[in-house]
Amino acid sequence: MKTVGRRTAPRITLHPRAEALREFGAFNDSLHTLAQTRIVLPKGVFRLTHEEADRQMMEGIARGMAQKAQQPPTKNPAAFRRKYPALVWSNPEAPDDVWICQVLIHPGFDLMLDALIAFGLDQLETQWAILLREQDPGALRARKITEDLLQNARDAHIRIRAST
Repeated sequence: MKTVGRRTAPRITLHPRAEALREFGAFNDSLHTLAQTRIVLPKGVFRLTHEEADRQMMEGIARGMAQKAQQPPTKNPAAFRRKYPALVWSNPEAPDDVWICQVLIHPGFDLMLDALIAFGLDQLETQWAILLREQDPGALRARKITEDLLQNARDAHIRIRAST
């Protein structure tokens, strides 16, 4: 048997602790990102070693990515709103800025790619600068992932412009 990690269970206390809430928030965010990953696994019951299970998982992720690549992207803001209605569920008629802010503070590759196509890189970067300037807690929490995704988009934009 392989031990992958260790975690000591926090002791239960009478009063809440801010550190425990922060840890739970980080754990919850990591679980949320797992739900956004498409994994296509074969049906059935398997008896696999850890290495075989890892290989099967990687193949499932690759299949999921291939299926995603075959789906047509959202070409405009209206199509984006139809595809992601839960993003701004309380006000589906909200302006583009609100939708873009939600994308930026809940980053995911598929979501960011569709937003880039629907709204454009300039609009996303403008809203990101506003969120950071205002020290938005969601933006600060998502800063690393969002900035990595935006940098990848900038790099791709430069490569596409250079090749044409």
